[in-house]
Amino acid sequence: MLDRADALRVKRREAIALFDELTQSVFIDMFGDPLFNPMGWPTQPLGDFFTIKPNYGTMVPASSDSKSFTCLRVANIQNWQIDLSDRKYVDLAPKDLSRHSLSEGDIVLARAIASQEHLGKAIVVYPGIEKWAFDSHLMRLRFDPARLLPEYVQGLLRSAGGRRIFLKAARRSAVQFNVNAKEMSALSVPVPPIELQRRFVERLRSLQRLKRSHEAHLAHLDELFASVQQRAFRGELWED
Repeated sequence: MLDRADALRVKRREAIALFDELTQSVFIDMFGDPLFNPMGWPTQPLGDFFTIKPNYGTMVPASSDSKSFTCLRVANIQNWQIDLSDRKYVDLAPKDLSRHSLSEGDIVLARAIASQEHLGKAIVVYPGIEKWAFDSHLMRLRFDPARLLPEYVQGLLRSAGGRRIFLKAARRSAVQFNVNAKEMSALSVPVPPIELQRRFVERLRSLQRLKRSHEAHLAHLDELFASVQQRAFRGELWED
């Protein structure tokens, strides 16, 4: 019984992993490899689409003590998704609110880190009614959504070709890999029509809804497995 229950959990985890692969496949199918730009989209520097210049986060140390703002760190970017299982908090002075707080649709990107593998990993944030800030190892990118959508930019940076474009702009110091605001602004990328970008976002959100459904079902399977396991070890499954 436990083997059958565990097999269901394994299959569900495999299905969830496939959603991430499918998202990247959808990007390539709709836009092509950004490195070779086979569809001939016009290329422009990212700086042409910013509503404000990229900037780095607060240097105020975040702590586990509850404060006004949840402070996003590199640790909160896992597999190109936001992970808030380890929250830390910070207070921002009024003069720092515009520079270090996050709004709907902002991208935060790992811009200074010891591992090249994690450099440039990015998430699109939607804080809702919460107050979010970000620390100094992250960079905030804010685009004009009428011209360039953050989900498209994230998909581009995540693709193999887009990552090669990005890494050409990155640098290595004695202790870590870096990319700065000037280099991000100069990064030249293919820019497809905004209508096609919007269609991509619709497909992306549909996949995300399906993935959340699978994750909820996996959590339920985990609970059932733990319950059956406990009953088995107590001998309750054989009482009848």
